[in-house]
Amino acid sequence: MEELISMYIDDELSIDEKIQFVKKIHKEQGFMEDIIGLLEQESHLRADFVKWSPSVQVREKRSILSRVFRPAGIFASGVMATAAMVILFMLLYTPVPRISEASAHRFVIYKPDADNMEITGTFTGWEVLPMNRLGSSGYWDITMNLSAGEHRFTYVLDKRERISDPTIQTKEHDDFGGENSILFKKI
Repeated sequence: MEELISMYIDDELSIDEKIQFVKKIHKEQGFMEDIIGLLEQESHLRADFVKWSPSVQVREKRSILSRVFRPAGIFASGVMATAAMVILFMLLYTPVPRISEASAHRFVIYKPDADNMEITGTFTGWEVLPMNRLGSSGYWDITMNLSAGEHRFTYVLDKRERISDPTIQTKEHDDFGGENSILFKKI
C-alpha cells in the first residue's frame, strides 16, 4: 500500500490507476465522487477529441507578434491548469504518517570543510533543517522520527550545494539537476 501511495504522490500512476487508488483509499461516497469527477475530467482533457477534420484554408492577416504570443498563451494556460490540478491532488492526498509508526533515524555525513550543513527531504516537506556539527571531528548529524516507507532527501552544504548521501546506494535525479538519496525505512 505504501508503494502505491508513493507512486501516486510521485505522479507515476496513469489516470486509470489514480482512479483505482482513490476508490481504494477513500470510502466516503461524496468525497470520492468529487475526486473521481476531477480525474475523469483530466482524462478527457488528455484525450484526442478530434480524429478527423476536413481541410479548410482560412487566410487572415496576423501580425508576427500574434503568431508568437497566441500559441504561447494557449500553451501557458494549459500548463497552468495542469499544474493547478497537480497541486490540488498533492494537497488532498499527501499522506500524514502516524506518530505511532515513526522511529528515530540518525543522519550523519562527514564534511570537515563545511561551515554549514543542512538536510531537506520528503520527511520535512522539503523544508531545510540545520544539522549539528559534532565538535571538530568533521561529522554533522541530525536525528529525526521517520515513518516506515520510502523517503527522498539531500544534504545542503554551505546553503548552496546539494549533495546526496554517499552511504546510500539508491539515488534519483531530481527536477533541478541534482540528485536525491532514497532511504527505505523499516520500523
